[in-house]
Amino acid sequence: PQQEHVGDPVLLDEAIPFAKAREMIVQLPGSDNDGAVEPYIDDIITAMLDTPLNRQRIAAATLLAIHSISRPVSDDEPLPRDDMASIKKLLAEGTPAEVACLLGWDADTRRLLLSLPHDKFLAWSKDMQRLLQHGKATRAELDTLVGRLNHVGYIIPAARHFLSRLRDLLQLAKTAGVQPFDTECIADLHLWLKFLQQASNGINMNLLTYRQPTVEYLSDACEHGVGGHS
Repeated sequence: PQQEHVGDPVLLDEAIPFAKAREMIVQLPGSDNDGAVEPYIDDIITAMLDTPLNRQRIAAATLLAIHSISRPVSDDEPLPRDDMASIKKLLAEGTPAEVACLLGWDADTRRLLLSLPHDKFLAWSKDMQRLLQHGKATRAELDTLVGRLNHVGYIIPAARHFLSRLRDLLQLAKTAGVQPFDTECIADLHLWLKFLQQASNGINMNLLTYRQPTVEYLSDACEHGVGGHS
């Protein structure tokens, strides 16, 4: 019944080329052409190959599921209640689009980029610059900082290596209060500002999936004969 609130797909400019998805080493369940629906707590994410039939099917999939497990709202309800499908959320997020915010990330399905939303990039960078100017941080500030940078680490996994000193500082702040930044922590924060910019620019999704290796080699990393396989 709420299908009328789903708008037409929002597409990028046709001049923007499609990025190539690399072969994965794992086989995902479901058909490659029919699309899929992935619920995550109270978020329902639909993905599809853009065809005229899929545009109709996938746009209605979530609403059909909600309608199937609920009952219509009667005009004579003994207690007032809303429809199971939130019309406000449907209008704001229910329209199929090539670029969408999914679980705190901007996903560009045409260019295959996953990026930190621009508003988060600006706010988080500003807060880090403020901490650098002050040269110290409270436990609450460090807790927020480490949580944000760990979030960025989901798309730049190797960057988490540079979180260890900040985590140690957080542990100290839990018992000793405000902690000053030493030279190494300051260098880490400057590096994380670059990581934030990189995350805002977007990371290729091919780097975030289990891809089929293009090269395999055998090596012997130990002079005593213990072999290694890469």
